Amino acid sequence: LNNLRSAEVVTAAGDIVRASDSEHPELFWGLRGGGGNLGVVTSLEYQLHPVGPILLAGPLLHPALRAVEVIRFWRDYVDTAPDELGTMAAFITAPSAPFVPEYLQGRPAVGIAVCWAGSVEDGERAVRPLREFGPPVADVVQPMPYTAVQAMFDESFPKGHQNGQRGRDGPRGAGGGLDPFRLLRLGKPVGERRAPRLDAGDHGGDAGVSMNFTSDQSRDMVRASFGGPQKYERLVDLKTAYDPTNLFHLNQNIEPRT
Repeated sequence: LNNLRSAEVVTAAGDIVRASDSEHPELFWGLRGGGGNLGVVTSLEYQLHPVGPILLAGPLLHPALRAVEVIRFWRDYVDTAPDELGTMAAFITAPSAPFVPEYLQGRPAVGIAVCWAGSVEDGERAVRPLREFGPPVADVVQPMPYTAVQAMFDESFPKGHQNGQRGRDGPRGAGGGLDPFRLLRLGKPVGERRAPRLDAGDHGGDAGVSMNFTSDQSRDMVRASFGGPQKYERLVDLKTAYDPTNLFHLNQNIEPRT
């Protein structure tokens, strides 16, 4: 969302509006995190940045018995890692794949996926501590096309597979058991974003919810998801102005004022 430059929106009244920092800026603010409450976005204009075409990316795999030490190391390392390094940790069932040792296939494991958005040489240096810790029992980090990075985990979500998601913003050190779940360490660019949802700090430090990672559409959950009472009320004002009859309600709904 930091790179969104403008959006074309069809409002509840049927008007076609272009929203940007200079045109309808308040609507533009609300669209960046408003959950489809303010209209139908028919086109988006983004600021592009050169990436690749070859990136250093891939997964690392550890047995679940090492979970505590692995997650602690990952958490502390990515706290100070450059913004070019994207990572995700996940508690998974190890796949039955050739790169996974036979004794771990089908068993609980901890995976760390990495992607370095820069030169492969710089990426090798940045990722080395993660590749050496443990060490992992499987390391498939390698140079690959940017398009391959985008499809890296497609096989984990086969066509027709039904699933539901729940998500929360957690404090430093938050974790859980071995139920399948993912941990995303969101970097400085996300924390600095001035969009409606922002982070848990906007509502007193309590754990919040990312609407990208939950299907819970209850009123309390929605209210907790948009960056605190001030931002939520600002969104209610926008909803009332652009969709007073709540036409767009099949979403994490923000109700207009009556």
